[in-house]
Order: sequence, then C-alpha cells, then structure tokens
Amino acid sequence: MGNPLSKEDHARIDSAVAAVEHHHGIDIAIVVTPASDRYTLVSFAWAALSALTVTTLIALVHPRTPLAIGLLLQLLLLLAFSVVFSLSPLRMCVVPRRMRHSRASQLAHREFAVHALSREHANGVILFLASLDERYFEVIGDKAIHARMPADGWSQIAADFTSAARDRSLAEAMLTAINRCDQLLQARNPAADA
Repeated sequence: MGNPLSKEDHARIDSAVAAVEHHHGIDIAIVVTPASDRYTLVSFAWAALSALTVTTLIALVHPRTPLAIGLLLQLLLLLAFSVVFSLSPLRMCVVPRRMRHSRASQLAHREFAVHALSREHANGVILFLASLDERYFEVIGDKAIHARMPADGWSQIAADFTSAARDRSLAEAMLTAINRCDQLLQARNPAADA
C-alpha cells in the first residue's frame, strides 16, 4: 500500500497542527496507519477451517482416498488458504468488525500514552488516529483537554472527519478534524486563547 498522504498533504497537515499547537499551547499527534493489526490468528483460523472443509468434502465424494494423500492435500490446502487469507482485502472481510475496531482503539490508546508521556506542553495532548484498513478514526485528549472541550466535542470531531473522509481525501478529512478541534477549543475558552 502506498502512502495515502502526499508531501503537500503532510505540509498542509503539519502547518494546521503547528497553528493549533501554538494558539492553544497543546501538543497534537497525528497517526495514520495502514492497519492496526495483522490479524494473523484470524487469517490462520479461516485457512484451517477452509482446508478442513475442502478435505472433508473430498473424503465424502471419494471415500477411498488414502489417508496419506488426504493429509498431504489438507496441508497443501492449508498453505494455499493461509496465503489467500493473508491478503489485506480478504483478511479484513473475515475479521469481525468489533475486533477490527477494538484493535484500532487499542492502538490509539497505546499511541496516546506514548505521546502523553513525551509531551512538551503542560496544557494538554490530543491524538488523531486513522486506521485505513479498519476504516476507523479516533481522537483522544488528556484530562486538561477534556476540561476545555464541550461534552459532545469528541463526537463532533469524529463526525466531521467521517463525513469529510467519505466525500474527500484523507488529508482533507484530517484537516477538517483539526480545524473542528481548534474551533471547539476556541469556543469553550475564548478568553484563555486570546
């Protein structure tokens, strides 16, 4: 998978992040990942189930197939199905949505912890995470940011990102989310940001 963001996109996002960071005295981290997990166990389970199903059907149709041939066939099918189910589009089809979102959320929280521990500003940290294969977006802020954000602010940011990602590019969606975050922080704390 190629980089979904061009150099120009990176520059525009970096510029928007720098402006919000400077204006509000916060740290913003942007994470865009192709996938949050490789889902190896799920792919292998589907490969094993597929190989077992095919060899069972062969055994029912040809009951006199020697055991050694059946086992060899099952092993070859397992290897073939493992390759097939490891391909990204098919792998994402067999991984349950709940698991995909759970793994993406876990990655977001791990990345947030890393960025929160290494933050430069005491006024807060915000992380935007987009996991492309899972089609997942999450924005997380620390306690200081939560105090400055309206109650429905996080869902507004996520809704704006989702809407923009559906209609425009990933870069435009990320810029929309960053701008919405800036607007919400300004609206809640106009005196502090002046």
